[in-house]
Amino acid sequence: MSYDPYDTFHTFTSSLYKYSTPNCLDFWIVVANCLKSYVDGNKDLVSCKSEPDDSWYLLICNFLAYPFVVFSSLSEKKVDVVLQIIEPWKSLYVAVHQGYGCLSSQCCKSLFPVFDRFLEDCSEADPAEKTHVCDFVFLCGDAITCVLEHILKSSEACQRNNDGGDPMRFSRTKTSLQCAARFLSVSYTEAKANRKILDTTSRVFSTLECFVESFHFDEDTVPFFEIISTPLLQWLSDLELQHEKNTIKFWITTLKRLQINQPLINFNSTFLRLQATLLESTLDHPNSLISDPTIAFWNSTYGQQTKLDYPQNLLPVLDKLFRNSKINLCRKSHPKPDAAKITATLNRCVKRVELVDDRAKELGSKRRKLELTERQKEVRRAQQGRSKDCEGRGPGVRTYTSVDFSQGNETESQEEIYV
Repeated sequence: MSYDPYDTFHTFTSSLYKYSTPNCLDFWIVVANCLKSYVDGNKDLVSCKSEPDDSWYLLICNFLAYPFVVFSSLSEKKVDVVLQIIEPWKSLYVAVHQGYGCLSSQCCKSLFPVFDRFLEDCSEADPAEKTHVCDFVFLCGDAITCVLEHILKSSEACQRNNDGGDPMRFSRTKTSLQCAARFLSVSYTEAKANRKILDTTSRVFSTLECFVESFHFDEDTVPFFEIISTPLLQWLSDLELQHEKNTIKFWITTLKRLQINQPLINFNSTFLRLQATLLESTLDHPNSLISDPTIAFWNSTYGQQTKLDYPQNLLPVLDKLFRNSKINLCRKSHPKPDAAKITATLNRCVKRVELVDDRAKELGSKRRKLELTERQKEVRRAQQGRSKDCEGRGPGVRTYTSVDFSQGNETESQEEIYV
């Protein structure tokens, strides 16, 4: 206590970064617990600093980032220490945040980029190190959850106390979502080999659900879908992970939030393109817990529009559901019938029918004439022939009456005369 607390803490932190040893995380835990106790007993910590205003928060963020910065240099035998880190980490973060309330913004600037780099390294880690990596992913997920929860609390406090709003809210929200999205992508891959990570993932989804419910601005919605769509689609599309209820709950909450957003969202072709990949998977999802609320969302939003340009990837799904009478498509308004146009159309139809009828009669007449001509040829051939009459009196000619040459019905009775 006889030394400047900032200088003391700075010395410890610098030594950890400079002299990494097999026991570095053990040392980190000791310092974290000491600092947490000091913060709890000295609420005037910030007033004791001898550096610029943000120096304490930056130093604390560097200290909190340390386990994730050095994870790649740890030996396999020290992995068990990782599980001992999370409680001191969360306790210190909460103590500083509650004591001084300004840590969230600094975390977005300093801590989230560290998480992001750590998760990127995890995704590229050698398969032989997967067990080692997974433990750190657990730690990172819990740390992200802790930070997100306190960002929400800070935002709520700003809304209550500052009518002008929080100028850092949009930047903080976007940075937080990017880090959470990276975690969801990595945890999805890790979950294939280690289902224990599902508990951590569930907590992240639950916190993101609260995040979505806090959206009160249209400007939050577009970045949200741009950032979260890809990892969320991975989780929703995987049938092996359907028991992950918090994922489904998060999706349903997102749909509901979109419908009550203020100001109201314009569900037009532009916004539809932004949601297209998720809707393609969820509208006709085999799990009704996902498909039913998505269909209800569609019918109450896009299904009420009178004009939409549907993305190509959505057309097969929309066609199938529309044929099965499950969704509504654009309800285009029709003009009132024009009586004059209807009369003109009918007149054209009548004239067309009459023309076709006259043509049919003409063709029929020609056909009959052709048939009679053949009949006449037959009669002439018969007249030129020779045959015995029924009494054997020699050749004769079979003669036909005028009926055979008439234009009447050929089935009429005829006389046969032999000469």
